[in-house]
Amino acid sequence: MISKNDFDKFEKLIRQVVDDELDKKIPNYIKYLPTKDDFFSKMDKLMGEVKAMHESQEIHAGSHSEINDRIEKLEKVLQS
Repeated sequence: MISKNDFDKFEKLIRQVVDDELDKKIPNYIKYLPTKDDFFSKMDKLMGEVKAMHESQEIHAGSHSEINDRIEKLEKVLQS
């Protein structure tokens, strides 16, 4: 039977081996990720584009509203 002390030593050894392996492999996985500055720069650009599209859509919707109002007025004139 394994004593508590033996189990603790075994657990510590396993944790060390896993940590060492992760330290070797993690840099390979994260080397393609952007830096924090690159990420925020791209997000700022993207949010600027989203904001511009939103504003454009609001203007476009306003144009539709004006056109619909004008059509309704013309229809009223034609119906009377």
